[in-house]
Amino acid sequence: MSERNIVKMIEALRNSQGGSGGGIMVGSVVATSPLTIKTADAEMTKNLYVNYQMQPVLSSGDTVVLARLQDTFYVLVKVVSVS
Repeated sequence: MSERNIVKMIEALRNSQGGSGGGIMVGSVVATSPLTIKTADAEMTKNLYVNYQMQPVLSSGDTVVLARLQDTFYVLVKVVSVS
């Protein structure tokens, strides 16, 4: 799946969430200690969760897909460009 198609899919998921206080978004890792992720809206370091096995492989500049539930953000996966 191309990066453009991934972005389209994420945008469709985001739009389907409406005002539910949740959704899917793309962010980039700004720092790893403490873990800081920047999205289009803000930079976050609190209420941020990542699988303990994934944390060692994250580096500054990595792109990640996040799930938001109210004020809590979960790092779902690290994504890389294939083209």
